[in-house]
Amino acid sequence: MIGSGSFSSLLLNAASLSPVELRLALPRNLQVSCMDVTLPSFHRATSMDLRAWDLHLTVFAKPHAVNTTGLIDMSNITVHSASLEELVVEHGNRWTRRTHVSVDSPVLKQLTASFHACGNIGVSILAPMVDKVCWRCSYAKPICGLGLWGLSEVQLPSVHVLSLHLSPVQDSVIFPNAELSFGAEIDKHMVTNFSGLDLHLSTKGHVFGAFVLHLLGMHRIRTALRNLKIVLLRSEVKDACPVNCFCDEPKNWRTETITLADLENMEIEGLGGEDHEFDFLEVIFRCAPMLKTVTVRLSDGVTPSVDWCTKVNNIFMAYPSVECNADLVSRAKAVC
Repeated sequence: MIGSGSFSSLLLNAASLSPVELRLALPRNLQVSCMDVTLPSFHRATSMDLRAWDLHLTVFAKPHAVNTTGLIDMSNITVHSASLEELVVEHGNRWTRRTHVSVDSPVLKQLTASFHACGNIGVSILAPMVDKVCWRCSYAKPICGLGLWGLSEVQLPSVHVLSLHLSPVQDSVIFPNAELSFGAEIDKHMVTNFSGLDLHLSTKGHVFGAFVLHLLGMHRIRTALRNLKIVLLRSEVKDACPVNCFCDEPKNWRTETITLADLENMEIEGLGGEDHEFDFLEVIFRCAPMLKTVTVRLSDGVTPSVDWCTKVNNIFMAYPSVECNADLVSRAKAVC
């Protein structure tokens, strides 16, 4: 173990050398007695590679550090910089109980972040110029959700796309203040405004329509949504709902009307030809008056029946102003 004073002196000595590149790596078995450390200014640095474990780091970069890149591997960081243009924050493959990231960088253009959280996370990002984002937060277990569905991962694969990964949880799991907590957790990751929503649902045989409509009806999502992509993930062994499963609640979701006034494009992958999937498709057509394109794809290995083709065609024919496409070729090479 080293004292925080000694560690700070080491950083100051390094700064006095005015390096163009800074690489700081602390071994896993080396601990700093005081976890809060301020990184001094490195006036000439154009690249910073910082790796430490359980270190609370505050970074201040000088304005004339024109193109600074920081790679930071730790659980709590604060970055204030008038010049930082690219920042990479990685937690590797380890799980952290508490994660806090605060970034205030007016000219930051590229942000990459990866977390593995098994507890609460706090995020504050002020970066109005950012135009490239790759953000991923995985949860050891769902800490929020809606009804049967728990949130397992949040991604921002690009600057205007929000990607949510959800799966059914055990009956014993109850999410208090579900909608409020779910919305607050999503807001933590909203580094930029989004117009596209990708939903990755591990269905395990459950009906998903009621949940997805509940999610799309949330104000934060409903008012931003332009493009919707739903990926239905199925196991090789066909699952079935248990008796009296509440995944299909409320029963009136098939006649529900929500306003998706700005939704223009929808894509659904992994359809299995079940009746509730057609019901969901019809609700979206009815609730999205500005819809321009719809694409549906069968799940791998599913052979489309004549009845499936007829139902899809009837729905598409009812909305001639929408460009509709059905990819009916599965890995079984069946076409109708």
